[in-house]
Amino acid sequence: MQEASALVSVLVIIAFVGGLSLLAHWGRKNRGAEISLVVIVLFLSFLVTGLGAVLYFVGSSGAVPSRTCRPSSPRPRRSSSGSRASSASPSACRP
Repeated sequence: MQEASALVSVLVIIAFVGGLSLLAHWGRKNRGAEISLVVIVLFLSFLVTGLGAVLYFVGSSGAVPSRTCRPSSPRPRRSSSGSRASSASPSACRP
């Protein structure tokens, strides 16, 4: 199922980029197509910038809780007798 979703995403991106390139080609001959291309590119850049700003402010405001993870401890070394020198617990995330 994930492969199909990834395939659809790639096809949508290819169609979008292809549409923009076709619009750019038409923009050489038609002033309206050139203006449309500029408006679309500016709108998308502002949309991406705005979305990034919103995600930054939501993340930094504490509205969405972040998970705190303890760093994983190094694997304990085996002593010369073959037993573990210490028993370390695996790393765990706390909500």
